[in-house]
Amino acid sequence: MPDSGSDDPADSDGGSDPAVPDGGSVAEIDEERLYEIVHEAVEDAILGVVGTLLLLGIGTVFLVSGVTAVLGASSAASFGVGLTVFLVGLVVFVTTLGGVLPVREWV
Repeated sequence: MPDSGSDDPADSDGGSDPAVPDGGSVAEIDEERLYEIVHEAVEDAILGVVGTLLLLGIGTVFLVSGVTAVLGASSAASFGVGLTVFLVGLVVFVTTLGGVLPVREWV
């Protein structure tokens, strides 16, 4: 009996399913379901980008407003309000970029 020279199970002609390196078979998926999966993934990605940009914009507005209020503060109260607005903007900005854990994970 001649040896084929290959011990790879993928070379065997034992079934109709194409073999994959992990020993399983390629999952069959129809084109319509594949389209739905890709469509949902792209939609989620686009919404994620838009949401991130909006949150960064809101954070920037708070940061700039806070700095403006702090620099133009004429009393301790207005300085405190400006500093609070600045810190809120900083938290929104850094949390959006993933630098700080969200508040819901602190508890």
